[in-house]
Amino acid sequence: MAARRSTPDFEKSNRIPSLPYKPGEAERMLTLSLLATESPEKRQEISQSLLDALSRNFKVPLVRVRVDHKPQPHKMHAGRLAYKEYGAYYLEDEVIRIANLTAVKGKVVAGKTFLDTLIHEYMHHLDRKLLGIPSTPHSAGFYRRIEILKGQLMPKDRQSRKNPAPPWQPPPVNLTGALETARAAARTGNPEEKTSLPAAHPAREKSPAKEKSGHQETPPPRRRKKRPAETHPLAQLSFSFKNDS
Repeated sequence: MAARRSTPDFEKSNRIPSLPYKPGEAERMLTLSLLATESPEKRQEISQSLLDALSRNFKVPLVRVRVDHKPQPHKMHAGRLAYKEYGAYYLEDEVIRIANLTAVKGKVVAGKTFLDTLIHEYMHHLDRKLLGIPSTPHSAGFYRRIEILKGQLMPKDRQSRKNPAPPWQPPPVNLTGALETARAAARTGNPEEKTSLPAAHPAREKSPAKEKSGHQETPPPRRRKKRPAETHPLAQLSFSFKNDS
């Protein structure tokens, strides 16, 4: 992996966070229709129309879309799913193939997952035909371009439904000093050194963190004695995509 990250293609891909694109209402409506349908025929038809519009906008050759109504290619190991392929972009043929059913249970792939896969594979096409990155590696810039393009394609009414983050508020005046004084008083046991803390802002209700597959990491332990450090999961989502012929 370290060798691949040092290649000119990888470095170039990483330097490009977004693409020059202004979506039209037609593209947004096609995206909304794609999210709402589960039919493989409809998904193929709408996906083709959407990518045709994007290709005309970017002035790149058209790419063909094939939606297969069959489970995602996958491998099992010891009775468990070890690998699955969401979609593939065939470099020489300029064809995108996406399976319409999940790997193990054979259920219809969720609309959001299907859209994610479509844009991911199309970004490989744009790398080669628009940006001049033949090997189209999975760099941080590659994934950033995907996220920005998906955001641009979402209808504005859906964008406005997202809950905005609560506005930042400064901490109470002298909060740090008061905390340090109280901590020193607790260590020395001298009640005269104790001081009252300024009133804090009202507690705000936190939104639950989304669960994602991935590993967990543990932050370094706190210095307080006899109090174990709290741990929290750091979600990390990984995909397996095939981008060669």
